[in-house]
Amino acid sequence: MKRILVYEFTLAGLPWNQENPYDDLRAEGNAMVRALAEDIGRIHGHTTLVLAAATGGVDGIPRCEVRQVRSPRNEREMLCEAAAAADGTVLIAPETDGILAERARWVESAGGRLLSPSSIFIEAAANKQRLAQRLRESGIPTTRGLAWTQGQPFPQELPYPWVVKPIQGAGAMDSWRCDDWRQAERMQSRWPSPARIETVVPGTAVSVAFLCGPSGCQPLRPCGQRIEMGSQVRYLGGWTPLQNNLCERAVFWGAQAIAQLPAPRGYLGVDLVLGEEADGGRDAVIEINSRLTTSYIGLRQRARGNIAEWMLRVLEGERCDIDFEPEPIEFFPDGTVNQNLNRSTP
Repeated sequence: MKRILVYEFTLAGLPWNQENPYDDLRAEGNAMVRALAEDIGRIHGHTTLVLAAATGGVDGIPRCEVRQVRSPRNEREMLCEAAAAADGTVLIAPETDGILAERARWVESAGGRLLSPSSIFIEAAANKQRLAQRLRESGIPTTRGLAWTQGQPFPQELPYPWVVKPIQGAGAMDSWRCDDWRQAERMQSRWPSPARIETVVPGTAVSVAFLCGPSGCQPLRPCGQRIEMGSQVRYLGGWTPLQNNLCERAVFWGAQAIAQLPAPRGYLGVDLVLGEEADGGRDAVIEINSRLTTSYIGLRQRARGNIAEWMLRVLEGERCDIDFEPEPIEFFPDGTVNQNLNRSTP
């Protein structure tokens, strides 16, 4: 019998401060935990352990034990103790403020086996400015951008429109669109600091997840992303499948980006914008997510197999026959899915 610890920050670590800005990620985090724990429970001989400050969101998952976290100090102690005793640990947390990397270090220092990326990988991917520079130096297309902090002048060489986002952040959290310098003057007090300011790239926003282990990284089916580009940028969910040409480009650039970072492991995702040129000449890698992403919620509904089982097998050095049903599906950050689609969603 193997026990897998699934830790998610908003479930186990966030509730101590009800006004914490990460509160908006609760529904998304709970949905990912429930989906992953259910899938692990379907694997013969496997059970799941989940840590939670409030257990209501994850009650009733088959073959899953929920342990209650009672204080912030208790959270770290319980994570370290559970990770040391488990056969493996999957961490889900925002990269913001070093939260994900810190918890990876906790598990590593406790002697636990991470089934998600290491602290070294997380730190290499988390800083969006350094990652963009690293990718560009390796010949991988990224958006034009630079680091910025409050009090600095606006970059004159960077064409509008801009997206301003935390230099370490999760998804579209605390991200803003700016169309001209007048809007920049009005909005700068609301921007994160330090931040990355980058030029908006026209095209189709997509994500592609990979399962990584000793024998390499295997892609899952790429997904389109619904991004609301108002003054505040919002992630509204995604859909799949994409057209074949878009899939090929997403997988190609995603694999190239991951290969630039040290020892990728477990489930991780790459966000891209694919331009209108069919040869990929206007494509750009946006960021790498060192954790489970919301696309898992939709992909598992179309997988011809169990994604969690594929992940564990890849981590053991196996190659899996990864395949998906062709029918389209939409998924949303709260965990709901719409399977009643009759065509790919543009």
